[in-house]
Amino acid sequence: GRITLAAEEGASHVVFSIADDGPGIPPDWHAAVFKAFRKVADRAHTDGSGIGLALVKKTIESVGGSISIVSDPAHRRGTTFRVIWPKTIQM
Repeated sequence: GRITLAAEEGASHVVFSIADDGPGIPPDWHAAVFKAFRKVADRAHTDGSGIGLALVKKTIESVGGSISIVSDPAHRRGTTFRVIWPKTIQM
């Protein structure tokens, strides 16, 4: 597998992209993977609690950022997580 990291600086934020060349995540699962204890049904990866991405999303949103998924295995392999991280943290 291959993982690609990238960052782009905007005026008020930094956009981080984390991409892989795996099988992808179907669009109907995009919202569900950010919910606690929800995992994409994949027999090859049965370990894990399904809480990791929920914690990531909560942390990013707690400082005023956001996270999204770009993936559609019907058209192309791979998944990209796009994180918008503010330059000024909101508390």
